[in-house]
Amino acid sequence: MTAFQRAVSVQVGDERGEGLAFDERFRVSFELTKTLEPEGGDGVVRIYNPAPATRDRLVRDALFVVVAAGYQGAPVGEIYSGDVVRAVYKHERPDTYLEFELTDGARAIKNTRISVAFAAGTPIRTVLDAVLNRLDLPVRETGYEVEGVYQQGVAFTGLARDALDRVVAKAGLTWSIQDGRIQILAPDAPANTSAVRLTPDTGLIASPEKLDDRESETQRQKGDGYLVRTLMAPKVEPGASVLLAAQGIDEAEYRVDRVVHLGDTRGNDWYTEAEVYATP
Repeated sequence: MTAFQRAVSVQVGDERGEGLAFDERFRVSFELTKTLEPEGGDGVVRIYNPAPATRDRLVRDALFVVVAAGYQGAPVGEIYSGDVVRAVYKHERPDTYLEFELTDGARAIKNTRISVAFAAGTPIRTVLDAVLNRLDLPVRETGYEVEGVYQQGVAFTGLARDALDRVVAKAGLTWSIQDGRIQILAPDAPANTSAVRLTPDTGLIASPEKLDDRESETQRQKGDGYLVRTLMAPKVEPGASVLLAAQGIDEAEYRVDRVVHLGDTRGNDWYTEAEVYATP
C-alpha cells in the first residue's frame, strides 16, 4: 500500500471532552503497544509541523488521544485510546512536531480507592461487579464466566486495582485495560468475538516467525506461538482470536497476546505486528 492510500484520524482531547482532530493530510506517526498485562499498553504519537496556536494549546491542555487507522475507501478502525502522560514540542530539522506519550487507562485506575466488605457465602461475581463499579470504567464483553463463592467472606481497603487483582485471581481469570475498557479473560482463552483471518490474501506480510523462547513463556502463552506482521489491522488486538494460515503453517486458531501498531503517513511504516499463541 502506498502512502496516499492510508487513512488516519487522531483525536486529541482536553478535560472538557473538546479537542482537535488530525487526518492523513497531516504528517502523523505513531508506535502503539497493547498487551494483556494489567499495566496497560503505552504509545507515542507525533503530529508534525503544527501551527503555533495549535502547538501551545495541546501542550497545555491535552489529556487523551484516540487513534483510528486504516486505508482510504474503507472504514478506519480505532487502534488505541489512552491518557496523555507527557506532551512536548520538539524540533528536528526540517520538521517540528508535537509528541504525546500515552498510557492506556492510567488516569482512571491510578489512585481510585475502595473500602468494602462481603459476608461469607457471597458469590465471587458479586464481589467482582462491586470492584468494577468502583473503578468506573466500562467492561468489554468477552464471554467470561465467574463461578464460586467466598466461603469466609472478604474485605478490601486500599487501591481498587489491587482488589481487582485479588478477585480476578480468585476467579481464575486475568484482566487488562484495552482502549479505556477493562477486559477479563480466562488465562488461555480468546474473547468471544469473530476470528480475524490472517493469510497472504488478507494482508499478511512475509512469513510468521516462530516464538519458541520457553523461558519467557507466561501463563497465557502455553501453545505454539508466532510473531506475525500484517497490513494495518485494527481488529487484531490483545485477546482477539485469529485464524492464521501461511506457507508451512496449516490454518489454526490463535489468541493475540501483544500488538504493536506502527504508522507514518509520510514514511514506510503502516502495519500491525502481533504475538499470537495457539489456543487449547
